[in-house]
Amino acid sequence: MDKSNELTLTQAARENITNSQAQYKSRYDTHRQDPSYKIGDLVLIKAVHHKFDVRYEGPFRITQQNAQKHSSQNMLRKPHYIGKSPLM
Repeated sequence: MDKSNELTLTQAARENITNSQAQYKSRYDTHRQDPSYKIGDLVLIKAVHHKFDVRYEGPFRITQQNAQKHSSQNMLRKPHYIGKSPLM
């Protein structure tokens, strides 16, 4: 097999992977809803844990809405919003 043929096969494989990833993302995003938190909602924060430790800390109450996806809790440290999950 010559070098140019290997490069075209590699390029085709990369394009196929990129196209597949885009399809997976679009299928996932059709049913995905971003969480919406309101002031006063109770949330659990994902904790750094080991095998038998608790996985979440809280509940904490949302005290202010900084932006659409970011909010603050009444606690000492302010973690990133991705670790939050609503307390039902």
